[in-house]
Amino acid sequence: MTNEEKSGIYLQRLTKQFGKILAVDDISVHVGEGEFLTLLRSSGCGETSPCLGGFCGGAEGVAMQPLLWVLSASSQAISRNSHFPFFTIPKVLAGPLEPMTFYETAATVSALVASGSHIEALSTHKNSTVDLQTPEGPAFASEVAHAVVGIPRKEINRIVLTLLDEYKDRIENPPRGKSYPEAYDIDAAVPFPATKKIYNEMKKKIKNKFGFKFKY
Repeated sequence: MTNEEKSGIYLQRLTKQFGKILAVDDISVHVGEGEFLTLLRSSGCGETSPCLGGFCGGAEGVAMQPLLWVLSASSQAISRNSHFPFFTIPKVLAGPLEPMTFYETAATVSALVASGSHIEALSTHKNSTVDLQTPEGPAFASEVAHAVVGIPRKEINRIVLTLLDEYKDRIENPPRGKSYPEAYDIDAAVPFPATKKIYNEMKKKIKNKFGFKFKY
């Protein structure tokens, strides 16, 4: 790295491969002290998530346990070294209304908020299947975010590791969950009683077992 590169912004070729799987073949961005960089595009999620996931190991579309640590570390770096708000869109493997979905959501959102990131919505079932999204996902993510504000990272770390034990054995084969038509009365746009029951029961279970103090 030259002195000129240290004082400015420059790009460097980047490649990362696991066996026969090419996880990342892109560029890295180096920002010097006192410099500011913003990426102008509609969304960076399609590029940043595979890059982060690729460096944790595994193929595209697979959520890796170490990614929780990467998201936490990168969020802390951004919040400590910048003065602008930023957000992360959590994505979980399991489909809507599965117990795994609630545990994944609680772990991911807790790690993000405690590290300084805002959250936006929530995508279930890897955000890859038509109609496998319900309002309960974003609602629960928001409830968790409000519940963990102010909790020290050391305590959040303990909670996240305990939550991870609830679903880590299912990461390779996550459940499909319920589609929107299976969970909601489409004509009335209201959840079926069974949907409300699942949400309330899982919220109560996570509150009692992990100590979340939900505000709503």
